Amino acid sequence: MKNKTIKILSLAIAALFVCNSNHIFAQETATTTVCKPHDMTIGVHGGSNLSLLYAGNYEINKNYNFGVGYNLGLNSSYAINNFLSVVAEVNFAKMNSERKDMQPLMVNSPLQTTPYPLFANYKKVEKFDYIEVPVMLRATTGKKIKLYGNVGPYIGFATSATMETSGRSMLYKDLGGQIQEGSNNTIYSLDGNQNITKTIKTITFGLTGGAGLGYTYDKHTIMLDVRYDIGLTNIRENTALNGKNNLQTIMAGLGYSYSLRK
Repeated sequence: MKNKTIKILSLAIAALFVCNSNHIFAQETATTTVCKPHDMTIGVHGGSNLSLLYAGNYEINKNYNFGVGYNLGLNSSYAINNFLSVVAEVNFAKMNSERKDMQPLMVNSPLQTTPYPLFANYKKVEKFDYIEVPVMLRATTGKKIKLYGNVGPYIGFATSATMETSGRSMLYKDLGGQIQEGSNNTIYSLDGNQNITKTIKTITFGLTGGAGLGYTYDKHTIMLDVRYDIGLTNIRENTALNGKNNLQTIMAGLGYSYSLRK
């Protein structure tokens, strides 16, 4: 899944470069500069994201799929020279990842009444709210029409997390659903909602990278940005009970920045 995600992002970035490179370089020469050294910008941005819980080491936290969320943030940049700049952001990101298949009941489920794990076919969605602070090095070419790439680390602060479950299923003693728990063919409701903030680590770290296009008019720049975040740290507390998971996110959005140069 990880390699597939990276391939999807690579194709998206490649398409961005190919579709716009002829237009960019037809209008700009190789010697044009993006901004003056020591130029500073401030701005806002937002967009949608696809998030995935991966690297699960227990059956209870494997086989997640991408969930759709969104992000909003503030950004600022400082030009080191005519080509390189440092970009810092403060972002609010709403992320979620889901699983829908035969899976273990949660350990705190009221239906988990046996000393051995029980299984059911239901849907589980985990939702996370994060404040993320990436600091990236950005390389840019072009003047009026810009093409850029950026990469750097980020730190994330979890503010809340919830888990929603839904569906109706019989209970089983095995993951394959062959051995029924009991013999009365009872179908149980798996609907539920619980706060899992205390089971999530407050701070996480990762790497972010991507590319984008910008159009500049005077001191104003409109940007189209595509980015990939990969979490390097496990987000779960009490891994003996909850297992391990990392988060990865694909983001696409629009941004606006304003130059503070005089």
